[in-house]
Amino acid sequence: MKNISLPFLYSSIKFISLLLKNEVISPFKIKTQLKTNGNFLLAIGIILLFNLSCIKATDKTSPKAKEGFIELTGWDFTNDGHIEFDGDWEFYWNCQLKTQPETCSLNNTKSYIKVPGIWNGFKINEKEIGGKGFASYRIQFSIEDLNRKYSIKVLDMATSYTLWINGEKILVNGKSGVSAETTQPRFLPAVANLNNLQKNNELILEISNYNHYKGGFWESISFGETSELNTHRENKIWMDVFLCGSISIMIIYHLGLYILRRKDISSIHFALFCLTVMFRLSVTGERILFYKFPNFNWELGNKIEYATLYLVIPTFYAFLLSIFRSEISLMVQRIVNLIVLFLILLLVFTDISVYSHTALPWEIFIIGISIYGLISIIRSIVKGRDGAFASLIGFVFLISTVINDILYANTVINTTYLLPYGLFLFIFSQSFLISLRFSKAFLYVELLSEDLIKTNEAYSRFVPTEFLSLLNKKSIVDVKLGDQIQKEMTVLFADIRGFTSLSESMTPEENFSFLNSYLKVMEPIISKHNGFIDKYIGDSIMALFPGSSDDALNASIEMLRELENYNSIRATSGYAPIKIGIGLNTGNLMLGTIGGKNRMDGTVISDSVNIASRLESLTKDFLIQLIISENVVKNLINPEEFLIREIDNVVIRGKSQSILVYECFDSDEVNTRRAKIKNKDEYHLALTEFKNHNFDIAKKHFTNCANICPQDSVLTIYINKCNDYLREHIS
Repeated sequence: MKNISLPFLYSSIKFISLLLKNEVISPFKIKTQLKTNGNFLLAIGIILLFNLSCIKATDKTSPKAKEGFIELTGWDFTNDGHIEFDGDWEFYWNCQLKTQPETCSLNNTKSYIKVPGIWNGFKINEKEIGGKGFASYRIQFSIEDLNRKYSIKVLDMATSYTLWINGEKILVNGKSGVSAETTQPRFLPAVANLNNLQKNNELILEISNYNHYKGGFWESISFGETSELNTHRENKIWMDVFLCGSISIMIIYHLGLYILRRKDISSIHFALFCLTVMFRLSVTGERILFYKFPNFNWELGNKIEYATLYLVIPTFYAFLLSIFRSEISLMVQRIVNLIVLFLILLLVFTDISVYSHTALPWEIFIIGISIYGLISIIRSIVKGRDGAFASLIGFVFLISTVINDILYANTVINTTYLLPYGLFLFIFSQSFLISLRFSKAFLYVELLSEDLIKTNEAYSRFVPTEFLSLLNKKSIVDVKLGDQIQKEMTVLFADIRGFTSLSESMTPEENFSFLNSYLKVMEPIISKHNGFIDKYIGDSIMALFPGSSDDALNASIEMLRELENYNSIRATSGYAPIKIGIGLNTGNLMLGTIGGKNRMDGTVISDSVNIASRLESLTKDFLIQLIISENVVKNLINPEEFLIREIDNVVIRGKSQSILVYECFDSDEVNTRRAKIKNKDEYHLALTEFKNHNFDIAKKHFTNCANICPQDSVLTIYINKCNDYLREHIS
């Protein structure tokens, strides 16, 4: 728990800031929403601070097991708390070191395996093992102070275990046998006091699994002083009990709302959602249901766990549909309900060895449907729905905890179950949503509409003369509705980095002065290279080049070089420099007029425009200034005049197939440009090895290039990718 809360808070805030940066909601609307929802955000902050204050943080790094040994002599259990026996344990497949040592033949050689984690896919004698079977885990540890009382805490293993310390049987959960007939599964978290510890100790864990498709060391083993470890466990149990109690109150409250006002079906849907999560909470984490009823049927407990996993989506989706009906698809709800019905039937008529295989696909589906729900809430914010902003805040926390629980359940990360905490904040946000239904949201919508009308009126005054020329019209009065032409052109998108935060530090007058001074510098360059600006999109420029792709590329390079002079002028006036990103794409465009009798406008219709816009967005990811598509490179008349290198095949948003993108670095600083030229051959060699999945060789070449040009962000990205792939291969 202590390692997840701060990243969780940071990720949520970062997600919201990205929404603002991409202008999903206009800056004006965000300002007014924040003003209206100030009390709500303050309450959320208080709740987060309260949770963070309950976390015992330490700057000291917990020791990890290496090659079956963990050194604890330097650990202060009183001040630093308990530790987890995580790391590399000795692993003996098809072997019970203590109970039945005769099962350990000469073929049971010692291996090392990461703990916690499942043994599925672990290689023994070059062969991957499955989930079913039995094994022994062994670790040695040393402690210094034997005058203290120590305990050990185990949540559960897959799916039964026997734990030995220094030859003494300490804990038994279920019955760990060597066959399905001699194995009895059980999930029951337990804490045991240790009275036989020495300076050097041996811990052996015999695990058997013939029921679940995932076997092995699921959860971390905690070791520490008896009083602190018991307190830690009691706090977690009481927190689960508290959350269950709070959720129960919300269930009763919303059921009461539904009884009193049956037209508002959102209350009953939310109550059913809370009921589902409450049951799931009781059989996960500290498993308070098994804690209260130790002999509770193991198979039934697992069915409850999986049933709640399935039902959490349709109940939550029904609630969203009742709140944001126009933004949620009824067809999607029907599809979800049919899938869940099939899963429930599978759950009822099969055992865990069958239905447990549905967990991972369903959890991936949960992430997908959650993203859809998030998009729907964002759409409702754009449409000015009452309380949508508060709902977004709660949903961001909820979806973050859902993803955390899925990753934790699949041993991808080592945290804890956080869904109840996310649900608690989400419940709070929904309560706030109800109060906002009678707020002054209509005033903000009206003000925003006036702002958009003024912007549209300003755009309607300007029509590029090049646009008229392409339509073979001499004057704007000659243009008729439906005039159109198809032509191959190069589209340029340029955008100022961090404009939202920059604009917030200036007055409206300063904003317009800044934009006009910037556009005054850039517009002549585009005209100089036979292009014209089709439209200004806030701080973005969309320009068209009817001639060659060389014109567009030369214009882009000159824009970036002129930006250096512009920043020099800003520096003399005491202003910070700005950065821009440019994306280029060549393709067929349709230019024409659309509209009605009293209002029409010139527009460009083409997928090539969307691609150019997405390429500009990619400059933020690769931290470079100019990205061009493969079509631009193919249409260059004089490609040898430019410094171009391949970056990657990327699938851009809105496209199903990948496209090849390139960087043009003519405008880079002199030393950087020279270093990239020097790296040219080795960079392409590294790229080839990366495409061939030779990540270790590719990393070596990328690193060599980085030593020559450390400021090359593309190299850093590829080195990180190589490291990620290599870690995946090792694990």
